[in-house]
Amino acid sequence: YNARTDLLNAISNAAKAAAEATAAALDDAIQVGGRNLWLNSNIESPVTRNWTPNYNLNTICEEAVAGGYPLTLSFDAKCIDTEAPTANKYILFYTYPGTTACNYSLFWTTIPITDSYRRYSITFSPTKSTDPAHQTGVTTFNTYNAYTVKYQIRNFKLEKGNKATDWTPAPEDVQADY
Repeated sequence: YNARTDLLNAISNAAKAAAEATAAALDDAIQVGGRNLWLNSNIESPVTRNWTPNYNLNTICEEAVAGGYPLTLSFDAKCIDTEAPTANKYILFYTYPGTTACNYSLFWTTIPITDSYRRYSITFSPTKSTDPAHQTGVTTFNTYNAYTVKYQIRNFKLEKGNKATDWTPAPEDVQADY
């Protein structure tokens, strides 16, 4: 009986230690930036099917590449066409002015959206492009199918790391208010 109990205790302790080590490693892998790098981010898009916020991300991307860290873009979005089929309720986000005609390539991703504002996020690692003659930005789109859907986006936040946090203005924006 004692040998069996000792064996079960040893297995239990080893499993607990392995779980704690895995949890600690996962905690260490989360990178939270917190500070909004996107200046004047308290904007709301028009009701649209295609919108490009006018913001050049070159400097932020350059710093991320040099520092070897990912960036997370988060935003609130909602579908305006509430009667649209669910399959058509999405926003396509991608690098602007194109994946090769910019300083940095960021992402090309589709975000399914709902009929009320909800927070969404995209984590990415910018890569240096072969065409450094242009700005780097993001654009949004929803016209690749027969049923185009209108949407609104607001409260952009771009931060270091791989964990999105609640929207806050950039510190420069708060100081500008005083």
